[in-house]
Amino acid sequence: MLRFTVQIDASAYRAAIVAGLPNWLTEPLRKVRETIISSLYEPKSGRPGPFRRRSARGEAPASQTKRLERSISQPAMIGATRAEMRIAAPYAAFLNDPAVLDRPFVEPAIERTLPTIGPAGRI
Repeated sequence: MLRFTVQIDASAYRAAIVAGLPNWLTEPLRKVRETIISSLYEPKSGRPGPFRRRSARGEAPASQTKRLERSISQPAMIGATRAEMRIAAPYAAFLNDPAVLDRPFVEPAIERTLPTIGPAGRI
């Protein structure tokens, strides 16, 4: 009979986990950010705008000035176990709210991204 044993130093194992944690946490948010930005440039069915066709209700907003795109931060670690991404444009919440402007772009991006994250991913 052959038996193989591998022993891992516990402190080195913890350090390796902690070192990889930032990428594990920020990568899903990077994918959501990329999905949001690409949705701003998908074809829209609203009326013509000054630069390109505007979005209709239920569609992600059309990028006219790139202000919304530029306001989406890169994912950043908050503490040791959390990461966040911010959308700083003051009108982002109004765009996303179905009762106000109904131009959803955050939730659809999360829904489109979740299958690519794997079973351990949560946003």
